[in-house]
Amino acid sequence: MAALAQQDKFTSAENEPYSFAESDWYTLDRHGLSVGVPNVYIEVRNDLLSNEQRINKMAEILAPAIEAAFRALD
Repeated sequence: MAALAQQDKFTSAENEPYSFAESDWYTLDRHGLSVGVPNVYIEVRNDLLSNEQRINKMAEILAPAIEAAFRALD
């Protein structure tokens, strides 16, 4: 979240507008939390991925944030 907060193209929020625990807890728990594997749940609005240009733009924002989170695990 800290890395995403550094960009100014899109708004990002944790557990907004709802918490993953209320909707898709099983996958995170089964394959991450319950076995001690670091994990993340990223949700992107469909309209932000509606064409190749938008997909590339989102990848340019998410990739560095994911990389920063991965480095922070050490």
